[in-house]
Amino acid sequence: MRFYACAAAVIVGFSVPDPASAQTYRRAGSWGVVVEGGSCATSRYDQDGRRLVILRAQRGGGVLLGVVKDGWSTTPDQSYPGLELGLTGVTYRNLRSIGVEVDGLQGHAFVLADTFLDHLAATSHLTVIDGDRRERIDLEQMALTVDDLRQCRAATMAD
Repeated sequence: MRFYACAAAVIVGFSVPDPASAQTYRRAGSWGVVVEGGSCATSRYDQDGRRLVILRAQRGGGVLLGVVKDGWSTTPDQSYPGLELGLTGVTYRNLRSIGVEVDGLQGHAFVLADTFLDHLAATSHLTVIDGDRRERIDLEQMALTVDDLRQCRAATMAD
């Protein structure tokens, strides 16, 4: 039940953060982080604008990760079991995602523990694995971006 409650929050609140409408945290080299709806979020399109990674550090703990891509076919609100996320040196196995659509791109949203941020900060790529399909996304400046997410969340919780 907890997954579906969290997944509903993902769908309702999952969008590309709008830095023009919110408080921002950004250092040179970071993706930039904005405060939205009591949580801290960041996103980045790849160089071709075909893939989008969205991270949202929830105020009470936990991380929402969204990965959407041109050409993926997922159904919003549908559950997708058995996915994997590969990062440098670690693989998260047997994950359940929920289908999402953001900016006309379809893909997956995952609800993850805070320890995911530790692994994300140390990685150079993210690979979404769905059976035989693999989608590798190179990530830059993740350590700075994760640090900004953590600073943002700490400041938000202190308010």
